[in-house]
Amino acid sequence: SHEIRTPLTRMKLGLENLPEGEDRQSLAEDVTELESLVRELLEGARLEAGASPLKLERFDLVALLKEIAVDFKARQPGLDLELPSALILLADPQRLRRLLQNLLNNAFVHGQPARGPVRLSLQAQAGQVLISVEDQGPGLNEADRAQLFSPFFRADRSRTRSTGGLGLGLHLCRSIAKAHGGSLDAQAATGGGLCLLLKLPLA
Repeated sequence: SHEIRTPLTRMKLGLENLPEGEDRQSLAEDVTELESLVRELLEGARLEAGASPLKLERFDLVALLKEIAVDFKARQPGLDLELPSALILLADPQRLRRLLQNLLNNAFVHGQPARGPVRLSLQAQAGQVLISVEDQGPGLNEADRAQLFSPFFRADRSRTRSTGGLGLGLHLCRSIAKAHGGSLDAQAATGGGLCLLLKLPLA
């Protein structure tokens, strides 16, 4: 972390000495993107190495999901919720928030062209919490679904940095799920889109 962040800090200090203009703005955007890339990589590596302990709390997962959903309900093609009245979980709420926001954002961004709303559902089953995020977009073939959680993988090969995404979001999501003793997988949705299924232990 130190070896990577030190040159980034020097770059940011150097930017302050450049005159205002397009060149400075472009370099500043590159540095910001690089910082985001480093942050995602380090967070994933720490979680997988067990070097970033979870901050476990008991909280209502349903309340957290409803809070997160507020930011997505106004977006097209809409969001349908299938949630119980409450479900108490022992987990790291901040990391789960990040995971769930990434899953929903992925469904809205990559689930196009959509034939209907994104569906977010939650249920408890056999000692597990099952959360599914399902879109009604074009879906992915089996080979792409197998690589979906690999670092830097983009299902849309035409996408570039300028069209968004570093290809690390879902990789980090799976790392967070595994750190909780759970799993995150992708499967074909009933309507042909993509379903991301998160499983977490209730105990």
